[in-house]
Amino acid sequence: MFGFAAVDPERLSEEQRRHYRAVYCGLCRALGKEGPFYARAALTYDFVLPILVLSDLHNEPFAEAEIRCGVHPFRRHLIRRNRFTDYAADMNLLLAYYKFDDDLRDDGGARNRLKTALFRQEALRLSAKYPVQSAAIVDCLSALSEMEAANELRPDLPAAAFGVLLGTVFARGSETQREALFAFGSALGRAVYLMDAAVDLQADLRKRRYNPLVKLGFAASEALLEQELAACMAFLEQLPGGENRAIVKNVLLSGIWAQYETEKQRRERQDDRKSV
Repeated sequence: MFGFAAVDPERLSEEQRRHYRAVYCGLCRALGKEGPFYARAALTYDFVLPILVLSDLHNEPFAEAEIRCGVHPFRRHLIRRNRFTDYAADMNLLLAYYKFDDDLRDDGGARNRLKTALFRQEALRLSAKYPVQSAAIVDCLSALSEMEAANELRPDLPAAAFGVLLGTVFARGSETQREALFAFGSALGRAVYLMDAAVDLQADLRKRRYNPLVKLGFAASEALLEQELAACMAFLEQLPGGENRAIVKNVLLSGIWAQYETEKQRRERQDDRKSV
């Protein structure tokens, strides 16, 4: 999800921050336990969000434990996990592999080749386990590649493709639940795709690279982002709430914008260094 769907910790209570960290650490633990030893390299805060949303909708409790790990070998820390933690870890790995594979197809390079090779066997296993999600990821990335090759400048089209991908990842449960979760995930997917395009817009304009927002412009693109996130919030309000709702709202109303500003500045600095 491009690294945008994280909390704004300053706007959470201490207990909410503690819970969020414990769920994140549970996700890290699931990646290390269920996947290969290097799977934690793909870990991202983004996948805490589906754990929180799905746990609320299905009224799923968390089991907790205090552990030591390779990152914190001298201090025990709290982890919280449930069945959606394992699902999110699987989706994290699956999306990471297809992202590496897409980067390899686009850019080549020994680093992309190595990452793709390392994750390929695990991706094959997860593709067989989750054929619907795997097909959605493949179809989305294929559609995005075709739109980039065609220089598609209607941003709603590539954003919608990524929305289908993320909507499919969120859609777990009964038919009614899947429909509601798909709508929420689709709106979120459209927003984060547009955010990723927006933070790259200035660099892409300078380097004449594809970006679906080049005609729309930066100010109008941010208005479009606000529109998509408002839709995402509206779909969230249609879902049953729970103990995680305040944290989910924090991500959508504050955290995602804080990450957006941070990522925009980071990419600008990175681009400036490359241009020197």
